[in-house]
Amino acid sequence: MDFMKNRTISPVNAFVMKNLLIHCFSRPDFIAYRQGDNSVGLKLIKKLFNPLYVIWTVQSEEEYELITNDVHGVIFENIALMPK
Repeated sequence: MDFMKNRTISPVNAFVMKNLLIHCFSRPDFIAYRQGDNSVGLKLIKKLFNPLYVIWTVQSEEEYELITNDVHGVIFENIALMPK
């Protein structure tokens, strides 16, 4: 979800949620983040807490190949990967 485009929450809350700023207090065990999105908060949380990092939703083998080394897990949508 792109919180910055959501008009039902305040811009401040959207910024906090998009940048995972609340996670500094909650110390997450894992983060599931949308493929292609990136934020300063995501980089900060990964650096500070080194949680498991899962990407969603990967929709092609090309996307999968690009992120394979950077994540701990992948949530797929509408694709079937063939083993090499």
